[in-house]
Amino acid sequence: MRQERAPIQLNGETISLIGVDDSQTDDSWIDHPVMPDTVNILLTHVPVSAGFDWAVEQGFDLVLAGDSHGGQLSLNFLKRRISFYGLYTPYVSGLYEKSGGQIYVNRGIGTTILPIRLGARPEITVFELTRGS
Repeated sequence: MRQERAPIQLNGETISLIGVDDSQTDDSWIDHPVMPDTVNILLTHVPVSAGFDWAVEQGFDLVLAGDSHGGQLSLNFLKRRISFYGLYTPYVSGLYEKSGGQIYVNRGIGTTILPIRLGARPEITVFELTRGS
């Protein structure tokens, strides 16, 4: 999905999925990025700080990202979330929260440049969305 919205309806509930290109950090491509009275989930490839900041400002409930491969070469055994990818963004793997918004960065199953992974186990994440109280 690139600069697209896909409302998904099930049992009278709506979830709004919005996909953006890696470099998209403004809402010039869509009049209203967040739909009122529904859960809004932003899908993006790269978990950059500017993109997460923009998503929180817009009111997205959750951002789902990847790209980092969990750092691919990660030193988590020394300190949590130390990796080479951490030089690029503070969002390397797992769940982060900021001002009411959340971003989950999936480690994925692949590699890039070097075909190895150290300290960054591959993952496939399954989310179960439940109604809040």
